[in-house]
Amino acid sequence: QRLPLPTYPFERQRYWIEPQKQQQHHYPTPVSLAKKSDISQWFYIPFWKPSLLQPQLEVEQATPKSCVLLFVDECGLGNKLLRQLQQQNHDVISVLVAHNLTKLNESEYTLNPQQPGDYDALIQELSRQQKLPKKIVHLWSVTPGCQQQLEFEKVEQAQTTGFYSLLFLAKALGRQQTNDDFEITVISNNLQPVTPTELVSPEKATLVGVIKVIPQEYANITCRSIDVTVPAPGSWQEQKLVESLLGELSISSCEKVIAYRGGNRWVQCFEPVRLEQAKSNTPRLKQGGVYLITGGVGGIGLVLAEYLAQNYKAKLVLIGRKAFPNQQEWSEWLLTHDHNDSISCKIRKLQQLQQLGAEVLVLAADVTDLQQMQQAIASAHSTFGPLNGVFHAAG
Repeated sequence: QRLPLPTYPFERQRYWIEPQKQQQHHYPTPVSLAKKSDISQWFYIPFWKPSLLQPQLEVEQATPKSCVLLFVDECGLGNKLLRQLQQQNHDVISVLVAHNLTKLNESEYTLNPQQPGDYDALIQELSRQQKLPKKIVHLWSVTPGCQQQLEFEKVEQAQTTGFYSLLFLAKALGRQQTNDDFEITVISNNLQPVTPTELVSPEKATLVGVIKVIPQEYANITCRSIDVTVPAPGSWQEQKLVESLLGELSISSCEKVIAYRGGNRWVQCFEPVRLEQAKSNTPRLKQGGVYLITGGVGGIGLVLAEYLAQNYKAKLVLIGRKAFPNQQEWSEWLLTHDHNDSISCKIRKLQQLQQLGAEVLVLAADVTDLQQMQQAIASAHSTFGPLNGVFHAAG
């Protein structure tokens, strides 16, 4: 078969599109886990960095099956969130603080935050109704105002509705024997000192620990903390905050400690800080000083006591929970009890401290009992005078 050829000569130049060279992925150099020999490089400090909430690439209307469990606060922020979530087609179950576990209606419960069984019963009831929530929003640590004077009742209440509430909730979820993932968002106020002039509520500080530890104990539970300032009810600032919180709940973020201040979003980060050796030669511990050690006749307490006796000839006030023989009875105790008796071993250790030059006073007191500790400190003052330091080694 004959084929016609073009009447002009072929151009002897190539016009091929060359394939691009495969880009090399530059992965970050893995951080060495080896111990740093320079102790001044061991330390990090937290700082707050401005951040923008990354929007969803695709916003979808929530299905009626998506269930949110909302622990509603007393400041009204939770109620605002509840209404907005319902408008987004979420099935919201709200929980209020009360004296008993009560089902008010299909979407509203009360429970006693001091009763672990109430959390178990609530989660079991929701599971039975096939309404076990994957998202949980806990607002019981949003409270009115930050008081400068801290009262014991306030501290106790903060632990009940904050620390212990989250602990009981996590345990209840853990007993469900399910591989489903749960996301707990803890919203608080006056927890984080984002700016230097802020007043914080120290009684809420225990939230930080439980939020970090729950995901370590339960692989299918993630936790994050969002600290806010509560705007005036009905203000545009309140509306903006609610919108921001809705945005946070709509995404899964690796940022676990977040704060909102004046409409701005902040995230907590850590940066290394170099701590050089102190230039002052003034010792922190006083020769012949008076030092109180809680858990003083325990293993760690006796190690501390030995160091203070050997290096500072200290006057030692050792606090233990159980009664201990008076010093006048030590010799008789050693004669009438077995050599390996635990009290005998401790008495011999205390006698060694005295031989090192220390004076020893052993007192029985429970560190959780205010009256017992007041009596113990009064005894220490009357025996040795004012304290120069306290080492807390109980527990």
